[in-house]
Amino acid sequence: MLRQEPEGLPLSTLHVMCAGKALLLHDCVGNRDLVKDGINGFLFRRADEAIQRIQEFSQDPGKLASMGKSSRDIVLKDFSLQRMTNQYKALYMEKRVI
Repeated sequence: MLRQEPEGLPLSTLHVMCAGKALLLHDCVGNRDLVKDGINGFLFRRADEAIQRIQEFSQDPGKLASMGKSSRDIVLKDFSLQRMTNQYKALYMEKRVI
């Protein structure tokens, strides 16, 4: 059976980042663009990896808070309305859509 990966950028994850939360997400398309491994969270492939990270978070609340702050900083810097608007405009101009 062919396993398909989700497409695109998960908006719900951007909302979580804006709320200042650390990320623990499955390693797949879209999530890879948002998780800066060890900075604002972690990606995992197997359940045991996720369990290990959850245990790390529970043992180090300071690390969890620091990663949450990094998530918020990243989303505000890289995914602001102004930046996203400029990037879409540049893409459309490059493709001569507008």
